[in-house]
Amino acid sequence: MTGQTKLLVITMEHALWTIGALSSPVAVKVSTWLRSEIRSDRYRGVGAAQTALGSFKGYALFSLGGALEVTQRFKLSATLFNLFDKNFVDYLPYRSGATTVYAGEYANPQEGRRLWLSATVDF
Repeated sequence: MTGQTKLLVITMEHALWTIGALSSPVAVKVSTWLRSEIRSDRYRGVGAAQTALGSFKGYALFSLGGALEVTQRFKLSATLFNLFDKNFVDYLPYRSGATTVYAGEYANPQEGRRLWLSATVDF
């Protein structure tokens, strides 16, 4: 395969993570944040799936969180992951000979929307 570029399977061309935060100056300390994870398409690898479907699909994923400092020693936190409930487990059909087979639309399946709650006590 002289003269051709070989790509690594399941490598991304671009990825971007951003985090924004907002804090309150009032006596009860409140903080919030928004995180984004943006990934470009990924090469699926040589084979029938790449030929039929092309690269894995890129995506943008957003999460929102916050914390409430009730006292100096007690903090409540919450995070809502996958804010817009993006479905990462879609499968796409394609023909392989006389058979219909399925391959994932995304390279790394993520969980659906979920809520994470925590309490922190310092002692």
